[in-house]
Amino acid sequence: MPANEIVILPQIEDLLYPLKPEELAHLEASIAKEGVRDPLVVWNRDEETILIDGHHRYAIAKKLNIDFDVKEIQFEDMQDVLDWVDKNQLGRRNLTDEERTLTIGRIYQRVRDQRAAARVGTAESSGETGSALQHVADGWNVSTGTIKRASDFASAIELLKSLGDEGSKAANRILSGEVADGITELPKVFKTDKDRFPELATGLCAGKKRIRDIIPKSQVASREPEQQRPARPVNPQPAEDADLHTIDPQRYTTFSNDAETNSDDFFRDAVEEGASPMPGLEISPVEIQANVLQLFTAMDFLLPLNPKSVRENLPQYVVKQIVEHIQPTAKWLQDFAQSEPEQAHG
Repeated sequence: MPANEIVILPQIEDLLYPLKPEELAHLEASIAKEGVRDPLVVWNRDEETILIDGHHRYAIAKKLNIDFDVKEIQFEDMQDVLDWVDKNQLGRRNLTDEERTLTIGRIYQRVRDQRAAARVGTAESSGETGSALQHVADGWNVSTGTIKRASDFASAIELLKSLGDEGSKAANRILSGEVADGITELPKVFKTDKDRFPELATGLCAGKKRIRDIIPKSQVASREPEQQRPARPVNPQPAEDADLHTIDPQRYTTFSNDAETNSDDFFRDAVEEGASPMPGLEISPVEIQANVLQLFTAMDFLLPLNPKSVRENLPQYVVKQIVEHIQPTAKWLQDFAQSEPEQAHG
């Protein structure tokens, strides 16, 4: 199909996430060698052929003057198109957790807005917003809290991008995963400190890697209703004769009760606030990071010590667990070291 007959709409292109430079180079090399293997998805609306999927492949094919095939899909309207684009992106494995969160937030907001528009002039109750939350949550097999946080995150990213080049650059840093607490902290600042978004954008563009380094937690929390955090024991120890199968390993952490002075309170807050799994993950990325950091904190403490002395000072049930975990742990670490991200296709 001639490239000049394809129409690219900004509202579709704005939903797409850029490939990393190495991914784009790999895709271009593949197309130069093998051509465009998968057809581009288009929508014929009136007299226009609108590109729906395959923007990277289209740009490369046009640049290299390579022919391509198209596959036509029928859509009801532009909202139907935007939903298809977002859901199609969620099926890809090269998205960051931040991009996935933003995408789910956008999907929910469209459902919410469509239902709100349908209620105009009717006597339906305001509980329909909750119904939209539940509808999207059920569709993605996550909690309504996850959907609500994703919506707040999406609104916050949109606000950042509205601040011009600096805001767009800051938003892109968050979406690329360069900001450690972007998913958890950005929605909080959005709800309590919208007027500080220009300051936030400036700080992120200057290279800050945590939102809390720009707007400390105490300043964000000061505008939220105070909630009493239940006391948490520090490194509680089970009885030596305890049934090992009933011990919850999540209880035995190195977190202190003082969240304000604990350097790891970001992870604790996120887990306690219900950071939920995203599609394709069994547990949340926050929990993964928290446990990995705890593992290496423990190893940094243990490695300088004499193993024999450590064993002599440990209860037998702990020794038993360590011995049982040596082989599977070694295998997991070896598999981790040998694993590499799969190449992405645009």
